[in-house]
Amino acid sequence: MRVQFETLARAHLQLAGQADLDERVKVINDLCRELKGGGANGKKRYYQPIASRSAMQAERNSSARRIALAVALGKVLFWFFSILAALFVAIGIVVSGNMGVAGFFACAFMGSIAWLIGRACRYVLAGR
Repeated sequence: MRVQFETLARAHLQLAGQADLDERVKVINDLCRELKGGGANGKKRYYQPIASRSAMQAERNSSARRIALAVALGKVLFWFFSILAALFVAIGIVVSGNMGVAGFFACAFMGSIAWLIGRACRYVLAGR
């Protein structure tokens, strides 16, 4: 008698759970119809659940991308200003034949300023 009662109680709980599940499915289907115009089983458009990423993960990924872009920009600016500094020194060597040592030092000074600007960009953006 006790085994039959337990079996009947389990069957009753299972039916109650199934009824709750059916109600949940109906509510979700109605919401899908309202949002997408076709319901979960509709042929117009299917309901696509939102990706399971949290807002914190999305923010972390976007900030990681920003940091990577800043590092890359710092490296590019460093190399640009280094090449510019080398060009100033090369121009200073060419000009030193006509203007003497003063022309070379002026161009070398401008080259060192360009190199320092490149180093500052790399330090601020890339952290190196």
